[in-house]
Amino acid sequence: MHKITHSLGAALLLLTVSTGAQAAKQRSNQILLAQDNCFAVGQSIAAERGVTLVAAEATVQNGQNVCKIVVLVPATNGERPKRQVVYIPQ
Repeated sequence: MHKITHSLGAALLLLTVSTGAQAAKQRSNQILLAQDNCFAVGQSIAAERGVTLVAAEATVQNGQNVCKIVVLVPATNGERPKRQVVYIPQ
């Protein structure tokens, strides 16, 4: 009986570790997917506005998942381009 208890305990521990690793991998995949989606959103916004995409990342703002998109807007009169940050809800 004592040996069975140890085997059962080891199996539960292995299952818990395995499940934890799977959950971490799934969260990592979700983060990568969100970043990929944000990059695609950033490309779309840049194309629509005729600006240059600088950066796109998934982030949280006021408890909501958003894409933070950074673009460069062309300036006039030989000035430097303006950096603009846009937040798009996911």
